[in-house]
Amino acid sequence: MKRTATVATAMILVVMVACNVLALTSHIELNDGSVVVGEIESFSNGTYTVKSSLGMLAIPEKNVTNIRTGSSSGKAKDEGRNAGNSGGGAGGMPSDLTNAIISDSAIMEKVMELNNDPDVKAILNDPAAMQAIQTGDMSALMSNPSFMKLLTKPQIEDISRRVQRGK
Repeated sequence: MKRTATVATAMILVVMVACNVLALTSHIELNDGSVVVGEIESFSNGTYTVKSSLGMLAIPEKNVTNIRTGSSSGKAKDEGRNAGNSGGGAGGMPSDLTNAIISDSAIMEKVMELNNDPDVKAILNDPAAMQAIQTGDMSALMSNPSFMKLLTKPQIEDISRRVQRGK
């Protein structure tokens, strides 16, 4: 079970990096009921940096109640904080895992660090691995040496542990 959770988490992380989930248009619901629409550029020290029509905004995590991500078309779907659906999250991955990742600031910082990881980039450039991730083909992933290497990376193991603790 633990290995399956680690594989699923790694799949989601690769999809998030591939899709650059942070660059999608997001609807950020705030404690006061207002909604900020823009692209999450970064998350650091408990603050989201958001590029909106008003310019760059710094939004403290404590002020955020929900984050819904979507495409630049403006069609949004729940992806984080308090999202209750059980459908697909990033790239069609299970939304409960995606939500757990997006809604945890410490995990999101670690995901952002993966953007420059050479092993993650190798997976992104491997058509067979990406096809297996997109279709959820666990057996193909388990037989892919590059993907298996990801599972042993301390960053992936740490993120997987954090996600599992959050459940």
